[in-house]
Amino acid sequence: MGKGRVERLMREENIRARMKKAFVPKTTINNPSDIKSERLFKIEETMVVRPNQVWASDLTYIPTEEGFMYLVVVMDLFNRQIKGWDMSDSMEAKQTVKAFINAVRSHSGRAKDVIFHSDQEVQNCASALRNKLSLLGFQQSMSRKGNYYDNAFVESFFHSLKNELEVKSFKTKDEARKAIFEYIETWHNNKRLHSSLGYLSPIKFEQQFGDVA
Repeated sequence: MGKGRVERLMREENIRARMKKAFVPKTTINNPSDIKSERLFKIEETMVVRPNQVWASDLTYIPTEEGFMYLVVVMDLFNRQIKGWDMSDSMEAKQTVKAFINAVRSHSGRAKDVIFHSDQEVQNCASALRNKLSLLGFQQSMSRKGNYYDNAFVESFFHSLKNELEVKSFKTKDEARKAIFEYIETWHNNKRLHSSLGYLSPIKFEQQFGDVA
């Protein structure tokens, strides 16, 4: 993939370079002793041509006046649908497992040989997640260390979520949960139009694919 194509993709997905900001929680914690998985999904060359070919996961913080919350999502890169998510007060591996299981439950049938892509956070290296992925026939893939572009589609989703909610900090954690639920389930998956999907919503795009497949 040439430099021009990469830059065009970043513009289409609303991906921007990260600027230095005020203190925010550190959501990426890399333990050098953890076993890392091979980078099976390569954004610069892997063509995602069908549903449930590549799922990507990441974590971000959501500020509230009662303290930070942490949102984990699992996205199907074929249509940018958030297949599963979990919101919690912590960044433990069990939250990523919950988001993954929610994604599996939302899928009809067995999701065989799906690539599960993430960064190298300790949560993604944990045996709790690795065991679930192996048990259900998923192939784990990890980004290169410190390379945000490798998981750019989920990074772009987080960027859009925080901009479109237009709330810098929620008053309560319950208010944050409700807003995130509405954004993902009502707006993003069902109504938000994506230029990369021919100006269709994720759900509509997959339905259209099913009609012509």
